[in-house]
Amino acid sequence: MSKKTILYILALMFCFCLCLPANELAGAEAQYETAPLSEKDWREISAWSNYARAAYLISEGKAELLPELRDYLKACLMDLPDAKIPLYLLLNTFAESEQEQALQTLAEILAVNPENEALNLLYIEALVENEQSVEACERLYELARQGGWQKPELVARLLYLHIAAGRFDDAGDLIAKLRKQKVLRQHPLFQLMQAWHLIKNRESGSELSARTHRQIAALLAPVIQSDELKSDRNLFNNTFRVLYDYEQWDTLQRILDQVPEQWKAEPIWLMNKLLVFEQQKDADGLYAFSKQLWFDMQGLHPAVLAMLRKSFFDMGNLPYAIEVQELLLRNNPQMEGERTRLGMLYAAHGNYKKALEMLEPLKNSSLEVIIIVANIYCAMHDYTQAMAGFKRAEEIAAKSTKLTELSQLDGNFYA
Repeated sequence: MSKKTILYILALMFCFCLCLPANELAGAEAQYETAPLSEKDWREISAWSNYARAAYLISEGKAELLPELRDYLKACLMDLPDAKIPLYLLLNTFAESEQEQALQTLAEILAVNPENEALNLLYIEALVENEQSVEACERLYELARQGGWQKPELVARLLYLHIAAGRFDDAGDLIAKLRKQKVLRQHPLFQLMQAWHLIKNRESGSELSARTHRQIAALLAPVIQSDELKSDRNLFNNTFRVLYDYEQWDTLQRILDQVPEQWKAEPIWLMNKLLVFEQQKDADGLYAFSKQLWFDMQGLHPAVLAMLRKSFFDMGNLPYAIEVQELLLRNNPQMEGERTRLGMLYAAHGNYKKALEMLEPLKNSSLEVIIIVANIYCAMHDYTQAMAGFKRAEEIAAKSTKLTELSQLDGNFYA
């Protein structure tokens, strides 16, 4: 008997045993009175049998078995649409370029399980990812309608998609239709989407009226003050988006500081903090924050330091950017890229002597550094050294067969 056949039999026996009452399995000589299997039982047996076949194909590890593997996983999900592992495995068999095929497969599973909300939501998000926002909204509208408009999360997501796509009339009509629904009226997500609609639905560059500002403030106040904001990630993310578009930087800093400590350990929290500091153009505030962060975390990951350097540079504060870059180089003294960046920052700050000293060990290492040094001499009005550097760069480029090196010759360097 083949390995494949044995696996099929074991899977079928296992699924059959799942359907038997536990007390009837006790005792070596137990007498069984098995009830007839229901349609649901048979579907579950079929599902796990197909999953066992899929697991066997995965163990084989052969690329040519991929279509058959997908068929077994799809068959499993048609009978058992809530099975998370088969769904995860199925979706991961599709490459980035196979989104249409993945959508078609999900649609086929949904056709057999049209009432499954989780699967519907997954399909809707897949449509959004595939830039099919209109189709996603149509399906989401129908899903929310079938639920009697009693699920605020579905309504809020529908409004979000309409507003994000600039379909303000559709969003406005939906808000007007649902504003009197008791379950929605005081729900923070619905209030947020109403506020976001008021913020976004205006002519480009035009100012909001005093009346509109009052309406927005009335909608946002209970959301910002709610305890849910400190525990509900979906609510927090939506609130951040709305307040960011409304340019409420101080409020954003406050709600970012109030989140649970475990959220603060995540990169997205730090990125949002940096983003708000940049919008405030508050280099001193960011500097103080970074010092406290360093103290709290007993040092910072190089990726965090790189983000801080970029934030200071984007705000035009070169002294702070240089200080962070010096720290990066001190922590990674062998990294030529960190040395090059520091040399460029010194040059941008007008400290040409220090820039040349920093780049001296690298002057023969790459075409990029040769061109940077030549530009520094240009800024110092030492055109003899500058022209010598440019000439050397052209000679190296003429002999090079590497496109990456040739691409470093930018006409702007000669301006």
